[in-house]
Amino acid sequence: MFIGLICGQEELQDSEVVMLMYKVAADCLGLGDKRDSWRISVKRIRGGRRLRVYGTGREDTVHGRENALKIPRDLRVCFQEEMR
Repeated sequence: MFIGLICGQEELQDSEVVMLMYKVAADCLGLGDKRDSWRISVKRIRGGRRLRVYGTGREDTVHGRENALKIPRDLRVCFQEEMR
């Protein structure tokens, strides 16, 4: 199962679509924890091949080190990785 998100920009042509497998989305959301609200954030690094995703259950950095999950920008790669 996949969950689709849009990394929206003011200029729509600069927006990105990211497809997350359910287990990745659940990790970012922290579904095992009781919360009033949940969020998933998508960050694009200019020139990067992957998008960074994090949320209420996963910080983007921990002790100054990258902690966000890296998801391919190319949707074909996303689906190929799931099929392995």
